[in-house]
Amino acid sequence: MLTKEEDYGYHEVHITPIDGQELAAFIDNCNFFGQTAIAEMIAERLTHDLIKIHLSDFRNMMFPLLRGLTTCLPKQTLASPPYRTLFRLTLAKYLERFLGSQQRPPLSWMRSHATCPKTKHYNKEMASKWQVSGGCSDCKVLNTFLEHPHYRHFTWKIAKDRHSHLRDAIWHGKVDCKAESIKLDKNYRFFAVETLDTFQKDQTAWQSRHAEAQDQLESLGKAVLGDILSNEFDEAWNISKYCHQETREDLMGKTRDTQASHDFENSAEFHALQQASRTSHSSSLGQPVGDNLSRHPLAHASANAKQAGSTAMHLQPMGAGATTGPSTLKRTAQTAEIIDLTDDKRSRR
Repeated sequence: MLTKEEDYGYHEVHITPIDGQELAAFIDNCNFFGQTAIAEMIAERLTHDLIKIHLSDFRNMMFPLLRGLTTCLPKQTLASPPYRTLFRLTLAKYLERFLGSQQRPPLSWMRSHATCPKTKHYNKEMASKWQVSGGCSDCKVLNTFLEHPHYRHFTWKIAKDRHSHLRDAIWHGKVDCKAESIKLDKNYRFFAVETLDTFQKDQTAWQSRHAEAQDQLESLGKAVLGDILSNEFDEAWNISKYCHQETREDLMGKTRDTQASHDFENSAEFHALQQASRTSHSSSLGQPVGDNLSRHPLAHASANAKQAGSTAMHLQPMGAGATTGPSTLKRTAQTAEIIDLTDDKRSRR
């Protein structure tokens, strides 16, 4: 059977082949009419198929079957090997396949990489080019923050029109990180903070399955199961081995160090990336590594001029031998090119 999902897709729905109570009644009739071999064969076959039956069949078929057998068959029959093995393995496989181990919280703030939106380009050739380069340099800076095991916060002074690009990268990568634009000192900054959304979602789902497992156990009755399984009951229904006591607070305590409380913007890794982006002539923010700043020659001239000005500003010595007086300005004026924009006719008058 197919049913419609919220995302306008379709998925297959499993239908339980037989009702557990009816199957228990059939096994009871087999024993009543002396067909104990057939009843035991059914129990053995069900035990063999526990590793591959659908998970919903535990709820809709196996547990109703076990409840029906406890009311139909005498305890002496239930204690025989075929039924005893059926009860023991049903409980064990149910916990193993349905409940599963409780997920542990992450032990660091390292997260998966964001996916640069340019790698999702509608042009396959362009998308492949960006995938090879690893995305734009903005996303590479963001991924450097995400892969760091200690830093959780990142406040980045970057052009506001790049904020939506970075947020899209986080969304495409399905990263546990929230991002927003904040205004500080009349300038917008990109602010990102890593979260525990996936872990908390998994914890909620596991706790729901754990509560259902407890209800199934109580519906069978611990006393009845104890009589059937005797000393094997504790081993069959060992929920404790699927649980652990580590919580979100334990994670916060383990990662509460000096780096976790600081912002990634102040880290040595971020300053190294900024320095590399300033000194690189072959790439810029928003362009793949290895590409030029632009194909237009004026862009190269503008970039070279800015680079030269930036270098002169940062590398000019300001010690005793440095001069910033009129002589310096005079030499600058002599090297400048003067263009006369006065109309020839007006100059004659």
